[in-house]
Amino acid sequence: PGNRNSIAIEMCEHRGNNQAQTIDRTARLTASLMYYHKIPLSHVVPHYHWPRAGYSPANKDCPHFLLENGRPGPTWEWFKNRVAQHYQRLSS
Repeated sequence: PGNRNSIAIEMCEHRGNNQAQTIDRTARLTASLMYYHKIPLSHVVPHYHWPRAGYSPANKDCPHFLLENGRPGPTWEWFKNRVAQHYQRLSS
């Protein structure tokens, strides 16, 4: 259901990738999509949000570097705060 009911953004990891820049670019992109499509921050969710039928565990540990033990927690909230900061700049 996630691919049919949401906008998915992948953050690629590879050797030499600057993870901080990747996260910031993703936060900026997310804020832009929110602004132009009138999406509230409460609707910004990780892939974890959409359970996968027939898989165990049903919830994907993605994006793993923004989750704690495979679940949204403080790091995911930190990311959402970054998104909110970029959103505020757009809407000012």
